[in-house]
Amino acid sequence: MPKSGTSKSLTGKEVEYLKTVFKLLPGRDMVGSLEVADAMGVSCATASEYLERLEEKGMLKRYRWRGVILSRKGMKEVNRII
Repeated sequence: MPKSGTSKSLTGKEVEYLKTVFKLLPGRDMVGSLEVADAMGVSCATASEYLERLEEKGMLKRYRWRGVILSRKGMKEVNRII
């Protein structure tokens, strides 16, 4: 049975992307999808697809042509799972 909280709506891969964004953020305002793709070892298109899913679930905010940041909900989730 899943723990209470938002993680029950996230796939394992989505959790990995969320943690990757969290790890790349310190010292910067935003993280680009290319940086996430490089860190995950996937294409930029694949990373963008997962980032879009996370945005739809309220875990991060995407700014076109600039990058992504964790939302409050995303930050709470990362702190819960780390």
